[in-house]
Amino acid sequence: MNSITPEVTGCRIILVAADQPEFQPIKAAMVKHPDYPTPMHGANVHLLAFKPDAAELALLNMGEAIYVGLLTGGYSMTPLNIFIGKDEAAHIYGVEPVEADI
Repeated sequence: MNSITPEVTGCRIILVAADQPEFQPIKAAMVKHPDYPTPMHGANVHLLAFKPDAAELALLNMGEAIYVGLLTGGYSMTPLNIFIGKDEAAHIYGVEPVEADI
């Protein structure tokens, strides 16, 4: 699945894992979930976005599931939200959806 820049506005976009060669750097929107405590910098969620390629889309269309591997470092899992499309994600986190720059 290909990582894309989250298609939302009204928040800061950061590059995650840029200095970690063992990981693929991805862009994240720093947003706030209203139901959870917020740290001093005002964001409590790294909102990531991914688009399937043609082969992955074909598998999804055949009913295959999406699997998520969350590296926990041996600690308990953190809460995880999964959305389809930017509109619902933008609504939950109080930002605006935008069209992607292609």
